[in-house]
Amino acid sequence: MKLATLNVETREQTGKGAARSLRREGTLPAVIYRAGESTSLMINEKELMGLYRNVVGRLSMLNLQFKDKSTRMAIVKKCQVHPVYGNILHVDFQEVAADEEMTLFVSVSLVGEAIGVKRDAGILEQQLRQMEIRCIPANVPAHLDLDITELEAGHSLHVSDITAPEGVSILADPKEVVVAVVIPALVEEEVEEEVEEGEEGAEAAEGEEGAEGAEGAEAKEGAEGKEEPAEKKKKKKEEK
Repeated sequence: MKLATLNVETREQTGKGAARSLRREGTLPAVIYRAGESTSLMINEKELMGLYRNVVGRLSMLNLQFKDKSTRMAIVKKCQVHPVYGNILHVDFQEVAADEEMTLFVSVSLVGEAIGVKRDAGILEQQLRQMEIRCIPANVPAHLDLDITELEAGHSLHVSDITAPEGVSILADPKEVVVAVVIPALVEEEVEEEVEEGEEGAEAAEGEEGAEGAEGAEAKEGAEGKEEPAEKKKKKKEEK
């Protein structure tokens, strides 16, 4: 896998105030970690977003190039994103060594058109879009391919159906479903069953409430009936 290159610079100032000043200038704060140590960096926001848009597959690993032309291989460990606007606020990198195995997530790419969709008008549902793998940096694939051409309606493909590239170990559960073609009729039946169950529950609740109300009314009438003799006795005494 050919790695993309991102230009970076070290920075001395840290903290929220310094980070806000950098963002106003179109620069993002970042940190690279290695063996318990960290170095504060700053990167051009437009350059980073350009890599995200143009690099095939999930941008997970790249070469960080410094001003002195030295490079450090790293994976994107974490991106802090604005909760409202969705823009990147901060990036954490993890430096990796060329001869050391590492674990990371790569995207799953579906290849072809499922026969269950094309012929039977089924609905394609991809349940697993990223998968954890282990390999050395040089063997990191841009994505994992899964051929779905022969996938029929009512059937599914699992992690075990993916052929890992040479030198790559897939860490996900082999039995986990990656993609399935659902029969539309079955989907409609499931929805109808859920609606019917909800209506039956509501009717049962209303029946219980009605019974409780009737019992309450009867109890109240009975109580009032028992009080009448005492009231009559009181009135008779007052008349005397």
